[in-house]
Amino acid sequence: MYLRNATIAVLFSALLYSPLFLFSKPEGFEIDARVTGYPFPGEGSCAQSDCHGDGMGANKGMGNIAISIHGQPASAYSYSPGETVPVRVTISEPSSLQQRFGFQITSRTPDGCTQAGMFSMAGDPNLLFFLDSEATAPCQPEPIQFVTHGLAATREPPSMQPVTFELNWTAPSTDIGPIVIAAAGNAANGDTEETGDNIYTTGEMIEPVAGGGAEPPVISAVLNNATNLLENEPGSAVAPGTGISIFGEGFASHLPVPLPAPLVSLQIPLETTLGDLTVTIDGFAMPIFGIFREEDFGVGFDQINGQLPWGVLAGGKSTATMLITSGGVTSEPREITVEPASPGIYSWGFGPGPGIVTNFVLGKVEFAQAPGTFCASFGLAHELCVPTDPEQVPVVNEKAAEVGGIITVWANGLGPLSGMVASGDIPEPEAGLLFATKTVKVIIGGREAEVLGGAILHPIFVALNQINVRIPEGLTPGDAVPIVIEVDCGDGNVFSSRGDVTIAVAAAP
Repeated sequence: MYLRNATIAVLFSALLYSPLFLFSKPEGFEIDARVTGYPFPGEGSCAQSDCHGDGMGANKGMGNIAISIHGQPASAYSYSPGETVPVRVTISEPSSLQQRFGFQITSRTPDGCTQAGMFSMAGDPNLLFFLDSEATAPCQPEPIQFVTHGLAATREPPSMQPVTFELNWTAPSTDIGPIVIAAAGNAANGDTEETGDNIYTTGEMIEPVAGGGAEPPVISAVLNNATNLLENEPGSAVAPGTGISIFGEGFASHLPVPLPAPLVSLQIPLETTLGDLTVTIDGFAMPIFGIFREEDFGVGFDQINGQLPWGVLAGGKSTATMLITSGGVTSEPREITVEPASPGIYSWGFGPGPGIVTNFVLGKVEFAQAPGTFCASFGLAHELCVPTDPEQVPVVNEKAAEVGGIITVWANGLGPLSGMVASGDIPEPEAGLLFATKTVKVIIGGREAEVLGGAILHPIFVALNQINVRIPEGLTPGDAVPIVIEVDCGDGNVFSSRGDVTIAVAAAP
């Protein structure tokens, strides 16, 4: 299927463009390990005549090397278990004669014998990662990670700008006490000789966060992400299989600011862990579309978009317990109301106002929005095709849905399906279309519209429902005609979408 193929393409691209990591020190490897200059057992530096110096020792030049972690000096940083943070190694050299720069960094327990946390690639591709096990007493042979430059960084005289290398560091998954991060930097004159180069070293001991890690996440609201009704409003419940939004704080505050990449799921089925965050609802892991933090978007709150798992309270009105675990700590339990259906129409304003409703025309998809409608041709019906020319600007016209015409309503929360689909996944091709099994009605301007072919789960988008309906005859045209979905689950249980979503309707030609 399209999304599965797209996922394979993304993964293949990631493999092609990912950096090469060396997981052990190969035979004949020319770059020395254990030259950070910190007083670990057997640790040296290149400040010697047979390496990069005049035998005068390290830190004899006028410059220095500094480590910053998570945007602050390493000496001011405290780690939370499992967090990943950006690290910068900066070599300052006031002599313009020094033109080529390199470094090596390591993170270990204070005795120098055990690896503590792991480094990984960030924005700088010019790095080499390798493990070395050549221990010196009293340490036992044990792989220790080192990171060094690939090609030397350069600057042209008379520049005296500092040179910086960037990478990430992930703290141990548990509080192991103090950790030493040590680094050495080389400011070489570039004459290919072993003399005339300056070696600088540094080492900082970092402590765990007082209290043992990140603050627990706080859940403030859980909403259907189509209706966006507050939890105390009628129709605000969520249903199994529905797309939901969770609002609160501390969802991923222990991760770097800003994040090196958006925390979104790039595969089908959706992932249930992003960063180190997981959401469980009555013990079911929630598939996650994405995590959006206040630190990155400045919206005043954190947000998680996901799908309420199909297995949660499949049938009947009740409550479920939600927990969020992030940074090794778990939120207080949050009770949410779960119904067998919670219909919602997606809208341009994330709630009231113009709904995301498309005119159904073979070979064309037309987006309807009051006071008119967006009408854009994308190729095949039900398929949005990205223009092949990146310079091409889509042409947008206004055109209302017409009385007697067919529209597609994009929605969620229509209840049980005619077949099985895993949470966070899309139907298998052999399953065909999956239909809502409860009675679904669409009311436009107070009149019931004819549902054509039934309400379906979209075959290539997770948790998205599609309903094709005909605009009722005799409907009074207008720029903001209300449209409502009703799902009748039997025994008097009828669930409705919010009543203030609208479409633009024009008279039949």
